[in-house]
Amino acid sequence: RTERYEPMAGGETFEINDVSAVVLCTGYRPNMDCLSDELKEPWTEDPRTKHVWCVPEGWMMEKNSLSADVGDVAPSNELTGGEYFVKRGLYRHVLIKNPSMMFLFESTSYPLLEIDVAAWLCLAYICEDVELPSADEMERQNAQQSLDEMNVPYLRYYKDNEYYAALNCLPKDHWWRRYTSKEYQSYSKLYSRYQVRLLARNMVSSGYPAGFGNYEELSERGELMVQMTADDSQGRYSLKKDGADSSWRTFRDCDPSPFKSIFTGTKAVPLIGRWIDLNE
Repeated sequence: RTERYEPMAGGETFEINDVSAVVLCTGYRPNMDCLSDELKEPWTEDPRTKHVWCVPEGWMMEKNSLSADVGDVAPSNELTGGEYFVKRGLYRHVLIKNPSMMFLFESTSYPLLEIDVAAWLCLAYICEDVELPSADEMERQNAQQSLDEMNVPYLRYYKDNEYYAALNCLPKDHWWRRYTSKEYQSYSKLYSRYQVRLLARNMVSSGYPAGFGNYEELSERGELMVQMTADDSQGRYSLKKDGADSSWRTFRDCDPSPFKSIFTGTKAVPLIGRWIDLNE
């Protein structure tokens, strides 16, 4: 699809010569118009169908690095946001109302790996290597997973308006607002660990040929994945807009020493030059 844009009145413009094509690689929006409404219900953006839920009476968040600063924040009576990993109507890539309908999609920070694991899981369903639970049990497990996510500060922030407000009341100089602080790195790793736990769970269920441990406890390889995810984030957070190298440095130019193969242990090597200058 071709779109035309007019320059903003009074805006700054630049002239660029010798441009053959401009490719906008910002992702895509899946089109499911070929499916009936009941089959694509989990992907409907109609706010009237949004999943609203609440935690059990007396629920309290597990202690974490923010507990001392915000205390025990009572959750909102209605929780709606943040359908990152538990999507209404879906159970681990299967449509609950019609388990013959499966969706391959990614939610974690590891899209290619997650898609591969999901494909193995869906194949295991089709070949009946994995027995799907009843619809009621699917909903119960989804509810438990949503509750687990409420113990991950990063995820609860987007699910719970009360927690969102509490964190945004923290002082401007609080470590939660300083992404390069050691405390923030620890906070971020809770989210990374949760994502790896989900992968580990599906790897075990599908018989995937590699593993990260299981949902309850990660293996050494799983913990390495968590640490490298945190290091990857710091490659972005450590960039400085006004730094001496800000004209060329990107997150791809970060120090490669923390990264290595989770299978062979082979260390990552630095780029042969600035990423922006590479031609191949």
